[in-house]
Amino acid sequence: MSDTAPVLLVHGLASNFEHNWRVPGWVDLLEAEGRQVIGVDLPGHGAHPVDPASVDSVEHVAAAISAYDRVDAVGFSAGSSILLRVAAKDPDRFGKLVTIGVGNSIVEPVDPDAGPSVATRFLDGSGDVLSQLFLRMLKTAGNDLEQVRSFVEHGGLSRRETLDLSRITCPSLVVIGDKDFAAPADKLAAALPNSALVNLRGVDHFSAVNDFACIDAVLRFLAA
Repeated sequence: MSDTAPVLLVHGLASNFEHNWRVPGWVDLLEAEGRQVIGVDLPGHGAHPVDPASVDSVEHVAAAISAYDRVDAVGFSAGSSILLRVAAKDPDRFGKLVTIGVGNSIVEPVDPDAGPSVATRFLDGSGDVLSQLFLRMLKTAGNDLEQVRSFVEHGGLSRRETLDLSRITCPSLVVIGDKDFAAPADKLAAALPNSALVNLRGVDHFSAVNDFACIDAVLRFLAA
């Protein structure tokens, strides 16, 4: 049953499993509910980063759950994007799925006039606020800038293949802060056949996984 399934946690860009999930208390809370937690560091992230040039990020995450018949999963930011791709390729592997911090850009056509992404700007040393916040998170998490740059350059965030979200028929929860630069997420939620949308009032991108309302909504969804 899904309410006892292991839970895969996939972190965001410039973070890692420990920084994104253990420090805010997600791991302890899930384990207290009797859940096994499956942690994965994306290529180029963590204390012992896997070379992003040598492994596909979607295949890397899929390999972390290859020994399990079915899991629940929670992703944040870039981790959500990659998780959706894993689930679209192998939907039967998932009992429940949660995305945090991703919005309608997942399902909207790429705007050729939008300019470089936030990820590209911060890796290139941009001085804008969002870029500097990502860089600060990278340093706090103890990641290596060149490794994370390699993750971005080797497709970790630039995959543009068609993503058939209609294949993800498991119960899904889309969580987004109303102050998140990735908001809104209504079209993403509508593209998932069996989903609910939670808008977090007054919450920005970087505070979402530490927000009580976010944690409460996700834990309630996983336990239902």
